[in-house]
Formats: sequence, C-alpha cells, structure tokens
Amino acid sequence: VTVLGYLQRGGSPSAYDALMAARLGEAGVRALLEGHTHHLIGVHCNHIDAIAYEEAVTCEYPLDTSLYQLIRVLGQ
Repeated sequence: VTVLGYLQRGGSPSAYDALMAARLGEAGVRALLEGHTHHLIGVHCNHIDAIAYEEAVTCEYPLDTSLYQLIRVLGQ
C-alpha cells in the first residue's frame, strides 16, 4: 500500500511523521475526554493544542512574503 502524500514528498513516513501522528492522536483523544467537541487539533508555536472551529475560522494568519522570494530563487 502506498500513501500518495509520502510518494509525492519522496519517501516513506519518517520517525518524525510517526511521532507527530501519535502526539496529535493522543491530543485529540484527550480533548474529547475533556469534553472539547467541535475542536481542531494542530501545532501552533511548536505546541500541540485544541482550538474551537469557530475560533479557527476567524483567525487570520499573515503570509510571510519573504517565502515567495525564496521560492523564486529555489525555482530557478
């Protein structure tokens, strides 16, 4: 069985991928046990956290425009 995302990235899941999946899964179960339904689990500022859907859709995340320049340089 091949997971397309890993094939596109160029390889099998790394140890980091497996560890992150385990940590996110554990955080999701913990959030449910604490009664936090309708929440998303994600990483923010290197910290795994649950955030309510309502809050997540109203957040604005500014784009780092310097990344566009980096993409242009790397794409040449």
